[in-house]
Amino acid sequence: MSSPGHYPGYIAGRTTSFRDVIVLSPPFSDEWNGLDGAWTHRFLKKAEALNPKDFEILKVKVDSERSKNGLQAYWEGVIHKRKK
Repeated sequence: MSSPGHYPGYIAGRTTSFRDVIVLSPPFSDEWNGLDGAWTHRFLKKAEALNPKDFEILKVKVDSERSKNGLQAYWEGVIHKRKK
């Protein structure tokens, strides 16, 4: 990763900028941890394809951020917006 200043909260910031796309895209789960797992998997697959050299560094950072349920409020907001 060329910019170590991206963390903490970099992933939350990036997902916020794409929130409307995420709200309209599957999976349409009512469980925040299911959405978190699905979107994390998509993000990591694309990151690995784009930059395999730095993938392990990114994965460690993503796993660290997810381990604290740091995105729970974000995903609950997505679920709430979908129900409107």
